[in-house]
Amino acid sequence: MNPRRISAALGSWVLLLAWVPAAGAQSLLSMPPQEWTTVVAAGDAGARYLAQLPEPPSLFALLDMVERGEGRAAYPLLLERFHEPSPAILLGRWYWRDVRRRHIAALLRAGEGIAAPEAQEEAAHVFVDEFPDDPYFSTAFFFLNQALYRQGLPLEESFFFDDAALESLPPWMQSRYPIMQAESAERQGDFAVAAAYRLSEMERATGLRQSTRAQVLELLGRLPGPEALEAFLARYPETEWIASEIPLLHTKALINAGRLDDAYLALERIARSGSGLSGAQVKALRDTRTEVERAVLTQPRRIGVLLPLSSSNAALRSLARDTLDGLRMAVQFARPPESARVRLGNLVGQDLDPGTEGHGPNGTGAGFELVIKDTANRSARTARMVEELVRRDRVIAIVGPVARSESVSAMQRAEELGVPILTLSITAAIPPDARFSFRHNKSQEQEVRDLVRYAMDYLSVRRFAILFPRNKYGEAMRELMWSEVAANGGEVVGISSFLAATSANEAEVAVGMKAIFENLAGIDRFVLPEDRALIEAAEDDHPDPRIQFDALFIPIHAGGEQALRVIAPYPATVDAEVKVLLGTRNWNSEGVLVAGAGKLNGAVFVDSYHKESIHENNQAFRVRHRYLFRHRPDYRAPSFYTALGYDSLAILTGLLVDPKIRTRERLARAIADMAPFAGLTGLTSFIGSGYAVKESMILRIAGNRIVTAFP
Repeated sequence: MNPRRISAALGSWVLLLAWVPAAGAQSLLSMPPQEWTTVVAAGDAGARYLAQLPEPPSLFALLDMVERGEGRAAYPLLLERFHEPSPAILLGRWYWRDVRRRHIAALLRAGEGIAAPEAQEEAAHVFVDEFPDDPYFSTAFFFLNQALYRQGLPLEESFFFDDAALESLPPWMQSRYPIMQAESAERQGDFAVAAAYRLSEMERATGLRQSTRAQVLELLGRLPGPEALEAFLARYPETEWIASEIPLLHTKALINAGRLDDAYLALERIARSGSGLSGAQVKALRDTRTEVERAVLTQPRRIGVLLPLSSSNAALRSLARDTLDGLRMAVQFARPPESARVRLGNLVGQDLDPGTEGHGPNGTGAGFELVIKDTANRSARTARMVEELVRRDRVIAIVGPVARSESVSAMQRAEELGVPILTLSITAAIPPDARFSFRHNKSQEQEVRDLVRYAMDYLSVRRFAILFPRNKYGEAMRELMWSEVAANGGEVVGISSFLAATSANEAEVAVGMKAIFENLAGIDRFVLPEDRALIEAAEDDHPDPRIQFDALFIPIHAGGEQALRVIAPYPATVDAEVKVLLGTRNWNSEGVLVAGAGKLNGAVFVDSYHKESIHENNQAFRVRHRYLFRHRPDYRAPSFYTALGYDSLAILTGLLVDPKIRTRERLARAIADMAPFAGLTGLTSFIGSGYAVKESMILRIAGNRIVTAFP
């Protein structure tokens, strides 16, 4: 008799329950849920029956695959079975728990290294919650924390996971577990816990030690004060190599607590009794003394600004002014009271005022001062001004410059002097092994990458044409676009350049533009004599255009809107008006709307700031900007650089309100480690090399407005 028909034929739950004690769970678990009303015999007969079942393989067959080291192949089906409804009501809960235990254990082993962390977390959570007394609990708990660690989430601790449980794990897990806990605690700023886990890992005889004494001392040097240090030392009184470092660690704890006078006296005591110091301790003493001296000579509420306010380049002067507006907004009152209006009105009209004070954008009420320097876009002058800001003005950080060459010069000098600098240029030339240099601007590479991926993924663009200005910016964007299109499987089918347009040469550029579009559309292609005769007979001058591209990429430099005034009419002349136009961040301008005169409708570009965003913070920012600067005859809405300047100061002041951040070294470390900052220019964080990672915003021209491409 076919076992699948037993219960249906007899229609008896009694017979079904009689089967349960000797049931073969294998066949049941291999069946779809609608066939779970039959159970086959266990033992050899069940195994033989199982072998005859069609695909997919049974759960027990999958478990055997994992045991044989074939977990990568078994994992997808194991995961699928994990989410199936439970047949516990048929098998009896005691039997189903054993099957489920083995299933999840195999799922976790098979998923090691290939599973999504979210899937591993879900499965491990089920196991540790349901089977805390199981021998596999320790391994499942390790997998749970590994999945949380991979997601950057806080790790868990359990009463059931004690030292004995940890020692039951393989050596690599014994070593890896405390490292994960240490790094997770460090992310959350719990340096005492991180140091304790590092020590625990060092003391285990696994032969796979990953922590070092230097890492433990570095963590202890970041404790918030002497009390925290003393509490830690009380837990580890017999660690001799830490005991020898206590005087210096105590000094660092005083620095972290902001007790600089006490720290300086402690350093003097160490120096007077320093005959027994090792070479490393002498160096650490010297570095700590330098840090204290710099802190004493640093004004933690004073921030330097480097901008090319008198540059001979008009576009650069405009960027500098926009940036300065944003910086000043960030130190003004969030909502100026009526009595302050006259004072603020006078203040913002003085573009070279040496400093301002006010409430920071973080709402703390702590005043910050700007010390503004005009670099005139001269590299040597910029380097001198960095030194002047550090040695004479005693600033704790610097914002700017905005141009490439002066930014490179400023960062090099800032590294030498040990002062954090947030440059606003797009240069990629951050000094190697930089500790104090940060570029707070999205790179051109990231801009083009996001634009290409949007065009290909959402607009189904595969064939690109490039029309670029003959200058350094245009040539750089041409190379980036070409490389990114190729990297994503697209094709560049046409490329041409144009002379950057000005009011003086607009007519000349227009003549050249006609030939460029005829070339892109194939109008000037070779035509056979017989075809030429037909064209002339039709009293036509050119063959019909052949539009081979899906999108035309037109980068323009800052202030280059004049070029679009010339370009905008020509796509329609070659029947390419329905093709997608792609632009760069410099399209995010009212000048582009005016220049396009309605002929750029539907064009898409990428930026990190939307001037017409309906977000509450952006609206409040525009209202404040209009209130503060509308007195200007040439008033215009805030630009990306206005928002970038505002965000730069918001990042610094948000960190500096922490009383423990009183030195430039600690501020630099806090910038590097900060959580993503939600600003006007999108979420921002700094990767290890000092480059800002900013989220992109895809914008589109719709009539006489710029709107987001996504609803």
